[in-house]
Amino acid sequence: ISFAERDSIVLANTRVNQITVEGFFLHYYLQIIAGGAIVIIVGLCLVIIGKRRKVVLLEKLAQFDRLSDVYNRETIKNEVNQLVRTGMSFRRVLFIIDIDYFKQINDTYGHPFGDEIIRLVSKCLKKQFAQKGLVGRLGGDEFVVFLNSIELENDIVKEAERLNRNLRKMKNSKGYQVTCSIVIAKFPEGGYDFDSLYETADK
Repeated sequence: ISFAERDSIVLANTRVNQITVEGFFLHYYLQIIAGGAIVIIVGLCLVIIGKRRKVVLLEKLAQFDRLSDVYNRETIKNEVNQLVRTGMSFRRVLFIIDIDYFKQINDTYGHPFGDEIIRLVSKCLKKQFAQKGLVGRLGGDEFVVFLNSIELENDIVKEAERLNRNLRKMKNSKGYQVTCSIVIAKFPEGGYDFDSLYETADK
């Protein structure tokens, strides 16, 4: 606290910083003017980005693939394992999706265009599957989709065919028509965790 004396009036100025339970940072500026019986307190409260918001941002960066903005390899494995532990009564399906001729795409058009294709494919996957399950990128051109519940065998084929139709219609800067290869593993027949389902699909 700092004090100044001027014309028999004492001024007291103080600044108070406080971190709230929610993680917000509060800044107070208090001014006390003591003159006779008059005391005036002026307060100013500013709310800025707090620690909690920063923590949430760091958690997202740790969970998501930066290029595609879908779950990274570690997170998708953990999420799938957590879901399959919740019960064995649901039929679930793991899709492993590879972009066809991706190495040739990079070699012919360059890596920036390859990155563009990765982002567009991930956007297409999220649009089709985000409300039905989980989407992740394992690395390179390899993606994973885990459907939480699927009722009919024919629905698996329909989802795969719909994905390739959507990819072929997807616009990009070179006018390149994108297709993908899809293999699947069914839960629980094909495995009881991510690794065993992936192994079954990749055979």
